Amino acid sequence: MEGVSSTITKAGAYGGVLLARDGLILLREPADHFGGYAWTFAKGRPEPGDSPQETALREVYEETGYHAEIIGVLPDAFHGDTGSTAFFVMRPLAREPDQPGWETWHLCWANFEHAAKLIQRSSSKKGQQRDLAILRAVSKWLDEHLAVVLPEACRDRYHCAQPWDWPIQVMPEQHCSQALDLPLSEQQARAIRKGFVPQAMEDKWFAWFADNVLHLHRSWSGFCIYQIHFANQGKGLRATHFLANRCQDQYSCQDAAEDQQQVLALLQWLQNGAAHAGNGLLAALQSAAQPNYLGSPDVLAGLLGDYILERFACCQDAVAMPKHYQENARLAQIFSGQHPDYVALPAWHTRAALGETLMDCMGLDRDYCAGETLAFLVSEALAALDIAVGAWFDHAASAAQYGAEPDIQAVLSEVRDFVVSVFLGTRALSHPRQRLADFAPPARKAGGQVLDGFDLSLRASDDRENFYTEIDCDEPADAGGRNPETRAARGERAAVSPSGSNPSSTFETLLNELQAISNVSRQSPLDMSLLDINPGDVLQFKLAPDITCTVLENNRVRFDGATLSLSAAAVRALQAIGRTVTAARGPDYWLHGGKTLTALRKRQNPAA
Repeated sequence: MEGVSSTITKAGAYGGVLLARDGLILLREPADHFGGYAWTFAKGRPEPGDSPQETALREVYEETGYHAEIIGVLPDAFHGDTGSTAFFVMRPLAREPDQPGWETWHLCWANFEHAAKLIQRSSSKKGQQRDLAILRAVSKWLDEHLAVVLPEACRDRYHCAQPWDWPIQVMPEQHCSQALDLPLSEQQARAIRKGFVPQAMEDKWFAWFADNVLHLHRSWSGFCIYQIHFANQGKGLRATHFLANRCQDQYSCQDAAEDQQQVLALLQWLQNGAAHAGNGLLAALQSAAQPNYLGSPDVLAGLLGDYILERFACCQDAVAMPKHYQENARLAQIFSGQHPDYVALPAWHTRAALGETLMDCMGLDRDYCAGETLAFLVSEALAALDIAVGAWFDHAASAAQYGAEPDIQAVLSEVRDFVVSVFLGTRALSHPRQRLADFAPPARKAGGQVLDGFDLSLRASDDRENFYTEIDCDEPADAGGRNPETRAARGERAAVSPSGSNPSSTFETLLNELQAISNVSRQSPLDMSLLDINPGDVLQFKLAPDITCTVLENNRVRFDGATLSLSAAAVRALQAIGRTVTAARGPDYWLHGGKTLTALRKRQNPAA
């Protein structure tokens, strides 16, 4: 480095020209176009005791925000309006997010042709001629020293997209912030950090990642349209919010919901390997145009709105509940990406993304849901929604006795809008900090007095838990992993976390439903011999594989020294790990060959 700096021509000022791979060069736009310069290079006069090298590195940092490394020197000095300047050639190392300071309005990484056009915008003719001469000198230097700009040992470092890979502009002051809550796995985060450099005309976006922010620019203009902010989450990331361009000269969209869909589509595009498929975004946007696209608020409002209305109707006619349970299974299949007629978002319709959101917003018990599939979580979330709707039916009937009947249509519309936002991933924007329990009706004492607080859970007092009894009936699971119909018939609680200690008003409604459900025809109990499970085989408990039972004759098992049914053994196993349950669905909890008996039965007989 000393040898490089010792060859520079003596001048009144010193500056640096930053070069990156693919022949891009950095220009800065001085504040107020000071001195008649529209776009120019970083430079400044030395302070007492400063070497030319120290002066140039300092000026580059202060005027561009880049820490840089000197890799060469341009011959001679260049003369402008105020004196002579000698320039070092530099390679960028890192950029400080708070820089540049007040002296620079914008930065632009440009190829040499575009850089010349930017320099020609300067009103100072002498300054314009000087900077064009610098540009020609840099081009000549680059032809001779290309390997120095990007030595072989550094190429892996630049494998991810960098801001100097493309001519870009900063996010304008006219922008808005929108909430976002989207977890990404380690693999998904790796794809996001990689970014994307356009390779062809149809590649509409340039993306680069730094300081846990994903910057998304229009490739043809360089305008920054979105900045997605992330927080570290284990080995992955969680998107917390994003900034959206609101400068109408750069971006015409002013709709928050459209921005949300666009951001999700872009994240999906990057996670699907944008760098290897330039038309990935086009495919994502084509998916969004399909009529059953699950990123559409209208599609979700239709699906979930009909589900809520059907559940409310079942409160008046419980005979219709079996059909409603079938709809629960169908929606579980749809929202887990398993239905051929609906288009899911691969980045969103996953257990890590939608599944986590459902557990959080719909109040699901995380222990109960541990290790379950997305379809199961959707089914349980819909079961929690059923409880909420049933609670409002009870409340409306009770309130009518006291002349205070609520506007149930408005209530159900509010619940629908909230649930749509949860399944769409926009809840943090439209219903910040709200959960399903916030939409529960107030409980009442005898005489109609309103109690404070809400309770959506089926977990109530110990007396109610003691009411539940095991029903040893091994029906097949639905798409969510359990049959909602038999869950209600057994009195098995939905996977809803306790939100209070007051008894739930849904309990009486569920008791009424049991009368109708008890008449529903059930399939025969599970026959382990048909699954090639024989006496003497050992079954493992799903939640604690070191807990086992031994298969006996007549579909019984030996567990803890007792002869039990599968369900009774599951209850004891759950109690052994601290669960306070009195009913459980045995085939869902016992494994044979690494698969639950429910899954084995389903595989053997898909229609079951």
